[in-house]
Amino acid sequence: METFSASIWPIATVAGVFLLVLALWLRSSGKNKLARMVYQKKVELFTEAEQRFFRALQEAVANDYLIFSKIRIADIISPKRGSAGQDTVEAFTVIAAQCFDFILLEPNSLTIVCVVMAAEKIDSAKQEKLQTICDAAGLPLAFFNLRNAYAVRKIRDQILQLLQDTPLTFTESYGRIEPHISNLEDIQL
Repeated sequence: METFSASIWPIATVAGVFLLVLALWLRSSGKNKLARMVYQKKVELFTEAEQRFFRALQEAVANDYLIFSKIRIADIISPKRGSAGQDTVEAFTVIAAQCFDFILLEPNSLTIVCVVMAAEKIDSAKQEKLQTICDAAGLPLAFFNLRNAYAVRKIRDQILQLLQDTPLTFTESYGRIEPHISNLEDIQL
């Protein structure tokens, strides 16, 4: 009996070392998987056409607004609180993987003022869907076609007109509400 147990120790030791090496290899292979994937940095954030538009947009509104770009829609619009669970999931799914091309912010408060989409060819179905989403959120949305050259004044005028035509909204923790005067008799003229 002693010889049997004495002869099993070397086998058990070898098996234990083998299992330990196997476990360490499996653990490290998960970490190295990311390292083995091929990644590269993009050289430019914008295409040439997007760069031209960005520069024109900067010239048009940079004195009044900060411009951020390529921001996920879900980072600035979310489904309304209190919506049914499935409705919330569906609403989020619609916006989850999409981005706004540009966002205009009020420079002091960093409040989102307007979002801008610019494309060589604007898909009318996508435009309608984005317009519906932005209207529901009370967020002004401007569309521009990418071109070789821009009339900066036209860009500025279109954005200012959009902001003028869009009702002022205030953000509340439970959604957006329209400001209103509850009692006209209390106004002193």
